[in-house]
Amino acid sequence: MKKILTITITLVIVALFQFNICLSQTLNNGNLNKTKSVSDMLSTGYTFTYSTGTYTNLSGSTNLSGIDLWDYLPFYNCPIGFTFKFFNIPFDTVNVCDPNDVEFGLIMGKYSISAYGPDMEDRGLGDISFKPKSPISYLLDGNAPHRILKIEWKNAGFYEEIKDSNIINKTNFINLQLWLYETSNNLEIHFGPHLVTHTDIIYPGAKGPNINLSNNVTSKYISLYGDSTKPSVSTITDSTIKGTPPNGMIYKFATDYVGINDKALKGIFLYPNPVRDMVHIVLPGKLEWVNVQIYNLLGNEILNKKFLHANLINLNVNDLAPGTYLLKLQTAETVITKKITKQ
Repeated sequence: MKKILTITITLVIVALFQFNICLSQTLNNGNLNKTKSVSDMLSTGYTFTYSTGTYTNLSGSTNLSGIDLWDYLPFYNCPIGFTFKFFNIPFDTVNVCDPNDVEFGLIMGKYSISAYGPDMEDRGLGDISFKPKSPISYLLDGNAPHRILKIEWKNAGFYEEIKDSNIINKTNFINLQLWLYETSNNLEIHFGPHLVTHTDIIYPGAKGPNINLSNNVTSKYISLYGDSTKPSVSTITDSTIKGTPPNGMIYKFATDYVGINDKALKGIFLYPNPVRDMVHIVLPGKLEWVNVQIYNLLGNEILNKKFLHANLINLNVNDLAPGTYLLKLQTAETVITKKITKQ
């Protein structure tokens, strides 16, 4: 009975969207039309990058799951602590649940994040003690307007492994966190220590996790595929990465949906665009520091420079190959992203 309702609804939603995708793939000899995929991704307002860092368990967090041996039900309502824009829709709470890990809004299935994908559940369900072993918790970290909501799945087990009677020792587990950023509305998925050996059981019919952002209202999706250490982006909801992300891996989805504290960069003026050799960035007043990054359409960082006490930045882009890029500006107050074209 597990997931029957959710799977049915998802299939109906995805079926119409997948028809057009399949047609596109057929016309491209079975390969994903990457140019269209990147264009669709940019239209969602998100860009993707990856990095590595030290994974740290949450300290002083609030336990959402309590004494539950959690699985498909129940879902847990988690206060964000600030207004967070997901696909430019403001929310102040999230539902931590299964199978999408996190859902926004009162109606399930509209706005969701699959932070990992495989069906996680409390490891106590596969233990003779039948006591909770996998707490789900949250922590509101930092000070306004730069707070971060951190949601943690600690020592989570897998439904497919736990239900399999042929596996005696249910030893596989995963640690991960989802971070939601105030003001910038960026989000990150942090992967910690794990043991995933029964990959054919935990990832049935796939090579690894299904990690995506979904807006089923306007049929906009961002999903990852390829090597888990350097994934690429797709707009197909059921694409998967290959292998479990290693301990310390960080996936970041950045957006230009700036929050209520974005006045520091309102009035920014960038010219010329398209640009041949030099792009000029006029800032609204002298700022203490500005970090400028340029990404190509695959999400690879091309340039990263920090400017101090600047109100005008002259950026040499002569070495860039012709094409479209994302120029990201970050200050102590906010983050904004602009699309530029190099001729």
